[in-house]
Amino acid sequence: MATAAMNQNVVTPSTKSDDVYADGPHSKSVLRQTQALIGIVLLGGTAAAYFVNIAWVAVPVVVGLGLLFGGVSGVCPMAHLIARMPWNKPADGQPRAGSGGGCCGGRCG
Repeated sequence: MATAAMNQNVVTPSTKSDDVYADGPHSKSVLRQTQALIGIVLLGGTAAAYFVNIAWVAVPVVVGLGLLFGGVSGVCPMAHLIARMPWNKPADGQPRAGSGGGCCGGRCG
């Protein structure tokens, strides 16, 4: 009886960074703030549509359209707004070391 030789593939670690935000225009904190705000607005709009008036369903619809636009175009207007908020700027007003300015290396303008 012959046994088939098993094909043994060697798995090598990727040389790419495991950071999914590495090539994005915004920092991790800006993206986390954006995701949190989107979640709050979606939950709030859904709750208002259920408890107050069905017309509030427009809020989650608009946020969903914004997410669709961001996915298709690669541009997230909400992330750009959050990146410009005062708490996302350095305390001294100077650009952060190694960046062209602002929260994300000057790329969010």
